[in-house]
Amino acid sequence: MNGLRESAESAASALSEAEKKRDLAIAESRIIIRLSKNVIHAIHVGTDHDDVSKEMRAKMANLVSKLEGDQLLFTSAADAMMEFAEAEILDDVVNSRPLRGYSEMGITAQSWVMGLADSIGEIRRVIVTCLMNGDTGRAKELFAAMEEIAEELMLFDVPDGVVQLRRKQDVSRGIVEKTRSDMLGACSK
Repeated sequence: MNGLRESAESAASALSEAEKKRDLAIAESRIIIRLSKNVIHAIHVGTDHDDVSKEMRAKMANLVSKLEGDQLLFTSAADAMMEFAEAEILDDVVNSRPLRGYSEMGITAQSWVMGLADSIGEIRRVIVTCLMNGDTGRAKELFAAMEEIAEELMLFDVPDGVVQLRRKQDVSRGIVEKTRSDMLGACSK
């Protein structure tokens, strides 16, 4: 059949290139996820994380530039973007900085919203540490930020086909209520 062989070879070449990009996105995503977890850990233990944060940001910017708007490849990097957002949002909250949005972070809105939801659990961990150290003032500041994030998160009404947020909204609500109970217990002593 005329043109079949050439068309098939062209398609095979394009698919091979897509596979290489996907493999690269997955490999680089693993590195970003690891760096994000290192940043979150450093925040919890109170150690300097500036260098790791810079490396994480550089890796994310590099990955996003390589994805070139390819939605399939962005899907391969979604978990990394979500972890990245979680680490960046936690860092902003703990350091009382304005929260950066998804466009400022250079990631997708879906990943940013999912990272925002996950940050609530990490903020809780910081609050619990503050309470254990008797720093109720700082715990109250962080709890106010956590509540504000949770309230904003609850306003999202998006189909699961766009972003699977409903479960995370429910989990976040539970985390806030548990933290509120812990705060009341600690502040009433």
